[in-house]
Amino acid sequence: MAIIRLKQPAYPGAGFVGGHFGKNVNIFENEMNRLFQKFFGNDSTTAHSNVFPPVNIYQDETNIYLTAELPGMETSEVTIDIEQDSIQIQGERNIENEGENLCYHRREREGGTFSRKLTFKNKIDSNNVSAGLKDGILKVTMPKARETQPKKIIVKPE
Repeated sequence: MAIIRLKQPAYPGAGFVGGHFGKNVNIFENEMNRLFQKFFGNDSTTAHSNVFPPVNIYQDETNIYLTAELPGMETSEVTIDIEQDSIQIQGERNIENEGENLCYHRREREGGTFSRKLTFKNKIDSNNVSAGLKDGILKVTMPKARETQPKKIIVKPE
């Protein structure tokens, strides 16, 4: 025999998802939970958040590198703007229609325009930035401006 425990709604209308009020409360509750998880450092949703495109950013002494996932996109659909200390990636992602009169079980692939701006601590030498798109991965190499690169001082004996 299995024991099934039902969680009682914490507030009136929480269990009534068929109506408009219940849906709004559930959305509010989900957003509050997400904010608390993020604030207290237990954010398991970061890797799967709705930010597009997802990126990795890393650096060495001379460059800042950015890789972004842009599956199914062509170079003509992506625009990159560089400022002194930021990069903005823009584009439009078109998802083909799978057919007429379909009932989706799950729809996670979305299309439409996107824009993502990222700011860095270091200034970028915008004249020497390079970018390439291969197999749905955008790779951007941004050289750091000379004044922000580390300088080595040689200590001489006196």
